[in-house]
Parts: sequence; structure tokens; C-alpha cells
Amino acid sequence: MHKTISQCGERLQFDLIIIGSGIAGLCCALELLKLRANTKIALISKGKLSESNTYYAQGGIAAAQSSEDVNRHIADTLSAGDGLCKEEAVTAIVSQGSLSIQYLIDQGVPFDRDAHHQLMQAQEAGHSTRRIYHVGDQTGAAIIEALTKQLKQFSQVTLFEEHTAVNLITQIVPHQPGKFPEVVGVYVLSEKTERIHTFLSQAVVLATGGAGKVYRYTSNPNIATGDGVAMAYRAGARVSGLEFYQFHPTLFYHPKINNFLISEALRGEGAYLRSPTSGVRFMQHYAPQKMELATRDVVARAIFCEIEKSIYNYVFLDIRHKEKTFLQQRFPMIYRTLLSVGIDMSRDLIPVVPAAHYMGGGVLTDFYGTTDLSRLYAIGETAFTGLHGANRLASNSLLEGV
Repeated sequence: MHKTISQCGERLQFDLIIIGSGIAGLCCALELLKLRANTKIALISKGKLSESNTYYAQGGIAAAQSSEDVNRHIADTLSAGDGLCKEEAVTAIVSQGSLSIQYLIDQGVPFDRDAHHQLMQAQEAGHSTRRIYHVGDQTGAAIIEALTKQLKQFSQVTLFEEHTAVNLITQIVPHQPGKFPEVVGVYVLSEKTERIHTFLSQAVVLATGGAGKVYRYTSNPNIATGDGVAMAYRAGARVSGLEFYQFHPTLFYHPKINNFLISEALRGEGAYLRSPTSGVRFMQHYAPQKMELATRDVVARAIFCEIEKSIYNYVFLDIRHKEKTFLQQRFPMIYRTLLSVGIDMSRDLIPVVPAAHYMGGGVLTDFYGTTDLSRLYAIGETAFTGLHGANRLASNSLLEGV
């Protein structure tokens, strides 16, 4: 895989253009190359490869292994989605969980294993059992690194880092008046040269992630501005479910660190939420049975209500009852990051606030990523398949990306 230096007014022709370099975009490229080895692909990344939403995913990927747990995983997903999931989408995607884990292992993802070399599974909110496969607290980074390493073996793929897709190029299908236009390429802005270039292809895949940067508090990187959905909508494709923006309950609240998520897995390992005023746990007033392991929408609303009642802009996450060595081993990146600003999570409370995390809606597609527009596809967070309904179940996003 190599870079191409763009020049003013350049027109480039490809078989396929993939816009976005997270888990969905990279898996799409790899799978297509397995089917058609000579496919010439342009992979466009708005920033560096390490700036996708996937790269920052901490918790892991949800996957059921047994047929019984597949049914439970489906039920958990439907419950989290508050009755607004498309059940056929949930069944189709969740049923592929074990295959998805094996696929990622085959690509070189080093999921955590115990002393007996068995894959470890974590608990997260909304799940009825442990089924979250992880690589410490940097699962997304490990996945991106493994997939990128695989992709670099293919000279047919040209990576355009720091290039922003601006608008889709469409044309009316001859002899079909009234039909949706077809997509033939995309205009691309080079951040380095500040010039717009023309990329043409037989098909375009949108894998641009979400739009978290629309909000004040977000776990998303700066590139998450909803470009794919906006381009598709301007071109005439239908979008759906955009009101279903998920807020993660626990973004780290600190003036020196932005967009840093405190993983759901901390609550899965027993962390408490406490009022900054009284120091008392408050989830019993909002979800007395599941407490801190209620679904994200419930916990985020609870924290918002607590903040509204107090003079503080945050609440506290408390995992001080866990051993320091356990925290350092299970959450090494979070531990180091908090320590860099003077917070030792083994003995200090962690200030957190709800933040925009995941776009539940997107470009309307079927299970295969097909949109209204001929030759245009959408996958991953950019697509709306109906999997997540009104609220995504924790760690289902990476599963959908595969």
C-alpha cells in the first residue's frame, strides 16, 4: 500500500472508492480484494489512520459463541434498542458474532487470553452475560493495527491520508427519467495542498463514521463530522434514525484532556457512580435492579439529572475498591492517562460527564449496504440498518463493522 501525491486538478480512476478507514472501511477493502484480487481501490482517510472512531474504541466487541447465548444477545440488543430495532437486522448480524471474532483473530488481532490460553470475555452494561472480547482497554487500536498490516500487503490499494471527501459526483441514468441518480465518484480535498481533486470509480462506499463533533462533549475524534451522511443526503439518498444519537455516560471531565472516554468496562468490573455533592451512589433511584449496569441511555439520563440538581458539571466514577495491580493490568491506557493529570484511579474518584458517542441513524441501507442511489453503499456507523434501534447495546458497533 502506498501514497499518491496529489497535484492540482488531478483526475484519478479507480474500481472502488472507500471513504473512511475505520473497521468497516478496512474490512470492506480486505474482503473485496479476496474476491477480486486485481481491484484498484482508493481508501480515503480524513485524518491519519489512527484518527478513526474505531481506533479509540476501548471496551471491545460483543459476540455470542453458543446458540443459547446468540438468542440472549439478540434479546439484549432488542431490549437496549427500546423496541425500535429491526429484528431481522439484529438476528442477521448478532448470529455472525463467533465468525467475526475468528475473522479478526485470523487477521492478527491479539485478543486477551487467560493463563490457559482461553479467550477472555468482559461484562458490559446491558449484557446479560460476559461476551465482550477485548485487547486490554485499547481494542480498537489493536484491530486497526492488525487490519492495516494486512491491507499493506496489497499494492492495489492507494491510501489517501488527510484527504476529505467533499461531495459525491452523480449523473442521471440515461433513459430512466425520475430515477435516482447514480454515483460515479467523489470530489476530494487534499488537506496538504488545499486543492480539490476528482476521484472516479465504478462504486463508492461510505464508511465515514458518526458526527460526534456536532456536540460540546463527545468521545469522538475531530474528524467525526458526519461527512458521509451529509454527502449522501445532498446527492438524494434517504437517511433515517438521526434522532437516535447515543450519549456515553462516562467521558472524562478535565480541562487538560479532551474526548477521552472512560470505558463501560469499568462499570462492568464493578465501578460505582457517586454524587459529587453527597458522595452517595445514585443509580438506585433510576435503575434499582441493574444499577450502574443499566443501558447507556438510562445511565446517561441519570447522570444528567444528577448534574442538573447540583452545582457541579460532573459526577464521580469510583473503582477504588479494586486492587491497583488489577486496574493497571486490565485498564493500562486509562490508568496511565488519568495518572498523567494527577488522578490515581486506585485511590481517587474520576469526574465524568455524558457525551455524544455514537450515531444510531445514518444512510438508509439494506443488510448489504445498498442505498437508494445506484453504485453508492454505506457501512458501519454511517449506515442505518436498524440494528441499534433507539439505543445501541455496548460493544455492538465493532461487531456491525465486521
